[in-house]
Amino acid sequence: MGPALYEWLGIYSPSAWSCHDCDGDGILNAFEDTDGDGIYDAFVEDLNGNGILDPGEDADNDGYLDPDISAICDPCDPFHPESAAIELIGGADVICANDLGDTAWFKVIIEGGWPPYTVNYTDGTSNYSETLYYSGDSIAFVPTESVTLDLISIIDSFNCLLDTALTGGLVIEVHGPIDVTNQPDDVVECYGNATSFCIETENLGDGTVYNKWQVSTDAGATWADIQDGGVYDDTDSLCVSITDVANKHNYQFRCKIFTDVCDTVYSSAALLQVEGPINISTNPSDFTNCATETASFSGAAVNAGAVGTMSYLWQYSEDGNSWTDLANGAGPGGATYSTVATTSVGLAGITVGMDGWYYRMKVSTGQCSFVYTNAARLNVEGTITVADDPDNISNCAGSEVYFVACYDNSGDVYPADQNLTVTNYIWQISTDGGGTWANLDNSTGVYSGISGSSVGGTGCDTLAITNVEGLEGYQYRIVYTSPTCAAPVNSAAGTLTVSGNAAFSDDPNDITVCSGSGTTFSATAAIAQGTFGFGWQYSDDNGVTWDTIDFVADGRIVLAHSGGFSGLRYGRAHRDQRSWYVWSPLPGSGQCDGL
Repeated sequence: MGPALYEWLGIYSPSAWSCHDCDGDGILNAFEDTDGDGIYDAFVEDLNGNGILDPGEDADNDGYLDPDISAICDPCDPFHPESAAIELIGGADVICANDLGDTAWFKVIIEGGWPPYTVNYTDGTSNYSETLYYSGDSIAFVPTESVTLDLISIIDSFNCLLDTALTGGLVIEVHGPIDVTNQPDDVVECYGNATSFCIETENLGDGTVYNKWQVSTDAGATWADIQDGGVYDDTDSLCVSITDVANKHNYQFRCKIFTDVCDTVYSSAALLQVEGPINISTNPSDFTNCATETASFSGAAVNAGAVGTMSYLWQYSEDGNSWTDLANGAGPGGATYSTVATTSVGLAGITVGMDGWYYRMKVSTGQCSFVYTNAARLNVEGTITVADDPDNISNCAGSEVYFVACYDNSGDVYPADQNLTVTNYIWQISTDGGGTWANLDNSTGVYSGISGSSVGGTGCDTLAITNVEGLEGYQYRIVYTSPTCAAPVNSAAGTLTVSGNAAFSDDPNDITVCSGSGTTFSATAAIAQGTFGFGWQYSDDNGVTWDTIDFVADGRIVLAHSGGFSGLRYGRAHRDQRSWYVWSPLPGSGQCDGL
């Protein structure tokens, strides 16, 4: 075997085979500096086909490789990051702030250099860094507000820096955080009225906040979205309107808010309580009483709602059209009022000037407007007065008499219904000159019209006595009362004077006298009671007709001269209050002396 033959293909680095790697890039120097000039040879090729590798590159395109200018001991030359681009993952460029379940993901695509890398980026306010990063890995980012992310630099594992050819401007839109800053208030409203619930919200980020009201009918156990229509309006606004709260007692309302990416946030629940409706269950009735007495009116109402305290207040009206609230104490008409703020009002000391006034009760709750009872009329009787007292009466025994009295019980204004005014009466008798009185009875059978009732504001009542015999000197009066004017009102007394029937104990005798002479007729009579006088009559037609002569006190008539009276018939009579009666026989003749 002969000696070895070597063919030198190029000039080698003196240390090419020393296994040195001065730039620490893992490539031995011999493979980086093939011509031994201490400069990295990027391309090793034989362009002219002479079997010898040509150094450098042909940057000037002259067909010959140019000298190599890389630093053989610089690990970043020529291997270093050459470009980097930031990209969203999944297109999630809109997220909700502070929502751990809503995160922006992006990646950085890096060309060149030695991985792993350190990626430095900024949101314009703060700077962030990802280490041990490999091109295309996911990076999570949760900003608190909308930001634009820009790359600052890329550094590879040999600390080679890329600060040019960086793409940026990655916009991440942040919605929220959203919050309800003013919660809806509980509402108490009257049946049939309208109401509303309102909230206020806050959105610290971008995006539109949407609202949707919900209702719960089971104390918050379940909720349902409300749609516009029926009694609901503006169900997707900050304030929901309810035009009629009827039948919605204890309903709860809340609003949910959200954006396109932010999860739903709920307001607190607001409670709706419904008062009423108020219904009048009892209307006051008309009231009738006597002047100076008391009166009262009562009513009642029902609150169909589960809440709300009813309040009451009575009113009065003089004409039934204009109404005025009452207060306790001395008040309209001179009466004293009490318990005006309850279901019954009391009146003391009513006057005739209040006759025909009206009273009603008004009722309300905290939210329900006033509801009124029907009006009730106050009818004031009397006071009862005697308009005409019975007169004194005289009559003959065995005759009939009448005592008459009249009353007034009309009040100031006559009641609308005459039947409301009833006056009761009873006649009384006194046999001791008015010392004592007793209600009259008809045990003797001579009285009628003793008691009764008269309808109307005024009237007269009559006591009839069919036989006054034995009633001399008795006194009679009437007593008036009514169902309301219970205090008795007495008339003055009327006295009965009774004259007895005359009884003649001596009739005049027939007398015959001479013409021109005088004579005397006499008679005697008596009565059981009373006084009487005599009256004489004469008849010139044999008693067919009679003419009165005169009254005398003692029952005698003296004819001082008998001339012109021949053949006359004379009669005597007793005079009382009513008639003439009793007459004598025809006188005789032949009494004249002879001439």
